[in-house]
Amino acid sequence: MISDIAGIATAVGVLLAVGGLRQGQRQRIRAFEDFYVSRYWLLLDRLSLRALPQATMTARTSGRRTTRHC
Repeated sequence: MISDIAGIATAVGVLLAVGGLRQGQRQRIRAFEDFYVSRYWLLLDRLSLRALPQATMTARTSGRRTTRHC
């Protein structure tokens, strides 16, 4: 009788421990994903800001060149 209760308590304890470990792993994965996504958007924003003035300048310069040649 006591050994049955001890076996059930051990099984419940092991299941709770495994559940806690899996939850911790999921949290670490989500934290990594959040970091990766935020870093991606930061890099994309930096590239977009660097490319924007050059694209605008190129369009203006090409417009001026065609005006000069006409």
